[in-house]
Amino acid sequence: MPLPELTASIDTMLSTENLGAFFASRWGQYAMIITFFGLVITFLRVLYGPKGFFRDPEWDRWNEAALRKEEEDAAQSAAAVRGETAAVSPVAEGQVVPADAAPGSVAPVKVSQPGSEAERDG
Repeated sequence: MPLPELTASIDTMLSTENLGAFFASRWGQYAMIITFFGLVITFLRVLYGPKGFFRDPEWDRWNEAALRKEEEDAAQSAAAVRGETAAVSPVAEGQVVPADAAPGSVAPVKVSQPGSEAERDG
């Protein structure tokens, strides 16, 4: 095909009538819907996604803490599968781990403070 004929066929395919007929068809409407939602998703991703303009830094801290917790859990479960004893997890104040307790269980215990009624009475 010589170049002038190719240009004429491209002009015919991209005419207003043909584009209007395409967008009036079912597939043209699908294309417009997909384009619209793609633009909305991209817009929100730019604004609120990782390193987004309006992203709250607290979200990143939550994500990092969750990843650290998952890594610790995975390491503990891997150690349990290998039969190794996992590192002792910190126990909250006022709780003790009984000697005959199952691993990971904690029993609340009342802890008396120095100078409390229990020491004065005894």
